[in-house]
Amino acid sequence: MQYYFDHPWFFLAYAVLLIGSILGGSALAHFQFTRKQRDWRPTGLESAIIGLFGLMLSFSFLAAHTATRDRNRLVHVHADAVASMRRTSLLMAPALKEDTRKFLLGHLDGQLAGEPSGYLRQENIHGHMEDLFGVYVGQLQAHATDSLLRRDAERLMQDLNALSAAYYRSHYSQEERLPRLIIELLLFSAMLIGMLVGFVNGLGGIHVRQMLTSILFALIALLTIRTVLDMNNPYGGGIRPELENLEQLREAMHASQR
Repeated sequence: MQYYFDHPWFFLAYAVLLIGSILGGSALAHFQFTRKQRDWRPTGLESAIIGLFGLMLSFSFLAAHTATRDRNRLVHVHADAVASMRRTSLLMAPALKEDTRKFLLGHLDGQLAGEPSGYLRQENIHGHMEDLFGVYVGQLQAHATDSLLRRDAERLMQDLNALSAAYYRSHYSQEERLPRLIIELLLFSAMLIGMLVGFVNGLGGIHVRQMLTSILFALIALLTIRTVLDMNNPYGGGIRPELENLEQLREAMHASQR
C-alpha cells in the first residue's frame, strides 16, 4: 500500500511547510510581543515539549529501522531456501533436476526484477511469481505419477513449501510499515515544534544565534524525517532491502554446469 507521503515530491513540499511554520512562529513573536514591547516569561515547558518531540523522532526512527532490518533478514532466509532446494535436486533424476533449475532461475529473475520498482510494478511481478509456483507444482505432480520419481517429487514439494513460505514472508514484509497515523502525528508535531522554536527565537529579535538555532532544528528534523520516510517505503525509498545474496546465488546457478 502507498500513502501520500510516499510521493517523491512530498518531502520537498513538507520542507517548505516546516520552514514556513518556523517563520510563522517567529513572525508571531515579533508582532505580538517584540513590536508591542510585551514580556514573555518562559515556563520551562518549552524544553520539555521539544524533548517529547525528540522521543517521538527516536521512536519512529527505531521502528522504521527495525522493519528494514527484518526485511534484510528475510532476504537471507529466502536465499537459503533457494540454495537448499537447488542442492536437493542435484541428487535426483535429470528431468527433476532440470525442471527445478529452470524454476529457481525464473524465481530469482522475477525476485530481482522488482528492484528497483514502484508499488504497482511489484504487484505485477508478484503475480508472475505466483504463476511460476503454479507451473512448477504442475510439473512435480506430473513427475509424481512415475513410481520411480514419486519420492523425489514429494521431497521437492517439501522444499518448495519452505521456499514459498520464505518468499511470501519476504513479499508481505514490504507492507509491515509504520502506521499512517504515527507518520502523520510525527509530521504535524514537527510543524508545531517548529512554530514553537521560531516563536521562542523570535522574541529577542532577529539575531545570528536565534537564526542558527532555528536552522539547526529544521535540518535535524528534516533529515531525520526523510530517513524515516525512506526506511518506511521499501517500494520507492532510498533505503531498500539488500538483495546481493540473491544476486550472487543467481550468478552461481548460471555459472554452474551441474
